[in-house]
Amino acid sequence: MSKVSANKLKALNRIESKIALLESWAATGVPDRPDGGGKEFYPKSVRQFNFWDLSENSICVREQNPNCARSANDTLNQYPHLRAQIETLIVAIRQRAEGGATKLEKIKALKERLAIYQEYSSVLERQLVILRLQNSEQEAGFRSEISRLQNILAEEKSVFSLLKKENGNLKRRVSDLTATLKKVAPLRDISDE
Repeated sequence: MSKVSANKLKALNRIESKIALLESWAATGVPDRPDGGGKEFYPKSVRQFNFWDLSENSICVREQNPNCARSANDTLNQYPHLRAQIETLIVAIRQRAEGGATKLEKIKALKERLAIYQEYSSVLERQLVILRLQNSEQEAGFRSEISRLQNILAEEKSVFSLLKKENGNLKRRVSDLTATLKKVAPLRDISDE
């Protein structure tokens, strides 16, 4: 047997070992962890199934299933019937886990989720208040800056108007001096003779 074939066979065996574990849990239910930490971990999607190496499960589960290890998505894609079987098992385990819960457990879970959503909502409300305050401060800053710039513009217009008036006065003065110079220039020529 070639090395490639041996590796493919090992990968297929790892997938089948994890499927066998899921089949037993689909039939009997996901067991509780011996340490009292709730139920054993099981994958909730095909992607999680591929990454599932039992490291999140108890030592007891790992010892009873030593051949379970990560598997590549490409390997699983070569066996579409196994992929479909995995999807079916995941749904069956999830339905069994949800259906097996008592009303009190379901209510407790819903209350916990509600508390999380309420806390999240509270955090969002606080952030919204902070953002509104920041927005108000920025708007006030912008209004102040606009007012300052409008004052500068008004001053510049005033200075421009004064300079334009002064320029007009200087042009008239130059014009008057030029006219005077034209009158005086012929007299200077006479005195030089």
